[in-house]
Amino acid sequence: MEATTDSVTDTPESGRITISVDESFQPVIEQQIRMYEASYPGTTIHVQYKSEADCLQDLLKKDSVRLVIVSRLPNENEQTFLKSKLGFTPASGVLAFDGIALVQHPSDQDTLFTVERLRSELSGRSKATHTYLMDGYNATSTVAYVRDSVMRGLSFDSTTVRALANSTAVLKYVATHPGSLGFVGLGWIGDRNDTAQMAMLSRLRFGYLRCEPCSGKPFFKPSQEDLNAGHYQFTRKLCFIMKENHTGLGTGFISFLRYERGQLIFKNAFLGTTMNFQVRDVRLR
Repeated sequence: MEATTDSVTDTPESGRITISVDESFQPVIEQQIRMYEASYPGTTIHVQYKSEADCLQDLLKKDSVRLVIVSRLPNENEQTFLKSKLGFTPASGVLAFDGIALVQHPSDQDTLFTVERLRSELSGRSKATHTYLMDGYNATSTVAYVRDSVMRGLSFDSTTVRALANSTAVLKYVATHPGSLGFVGLGWIGDRNDTAQMAMLSRLRFGYLRCEPCSGKPFFKPSQEDLNAGHYQFTRKLCFIMKENHTGLGTGFISFLRYERGQLIFKNAFLGTTMNFQVRDVRLR
């Protein structure tokens, strides 16, 4: 098996590796890979962007895929299966935090939402005020999040909810169709340093979500500050699961993502970070 030390030739600074990443996280992971490969020219990280369900299937079934980046940690059954197959427990952990944004046509004035309202309209229990759009035909982490955290056992109303090919298709559709609302990862639309994202955002507007635990129950749109403060409720994790038991390229890339350089890239992409970057006042003499 590729994950054993007898058959691998890669190191953190050389070699090739194939990874699978949930499509929802594509923009920031592409930034991370570009920086890592520029820092270590002897490395090549071949990435496949897929639905979360397909990423997990790659991890369970393909020896060529040693690392996946998805929105959740492995459950007990997955841990048991991987340990029985590999002979060791795969490493896993949280890398950063992403928000699921509600994006709307700029002409839309109906911009305040609660979880209960969304559940009722998405399930068809009340009249839908929008056409709701998801970012994939399969179970992306965005679809899984809405299903688990919003629907809570209810089924989507197929006359109200549509699936498009990916996040880009959702953004383009919403920008040209008044009355539509899309669920997309903030990483596709929230980076104020990315001119392409800002050009797209100029054609859209964010919906506001009520913070149920907050005093006064105010409404928030997704932002890095409100992700970190816990004000924006539609927040998910970026997690890694890695079946590598040697110090290889996967280990090197994950170390890069977890520590300062990688965390700064997450921070500069306006996602929530696991590393606390504090600004301190300095007095010069």
